[in-house]
Amino acid sequence: AYARLVQEARARHVPVAWAPSLGWDVERRREVLEIAVANGRLAASHAQGLLPGPDRASAVQAVKALTLAASDGVVVGDRDNAERAVAMRALAQMLDMVGSKRR
Repeated sequence: AYARLVQEARARHVPVAWAPSLGWDVERRREVLEIAVANGRLAASHAQGLLPGPDRASAVQAVKALTLAASDGVVVGDRDNAERAVAMRALAQMLDMVGSKRR
């Protein structure tokens, strides 16, 4: 059946449609998706969507670091306290959202 379908598609000049098989090995998945993008078989945006996001512990740690930096005036300058307060509220909301997903 496969050979027949390939032959029919070739006769109709239907282009190849690449589809990844993700498997269980996340690191290997990253490697082969990068190769597929480099070879023009997959769009980078599609490949990016197939990769896992950061784990929750890393996200919580990053938000805490940003919150600490903002409170020290590193992220937002001390000259604009209103902007700094907005940044602090946004970071606190992010930390709350990430933290609530762990429960």
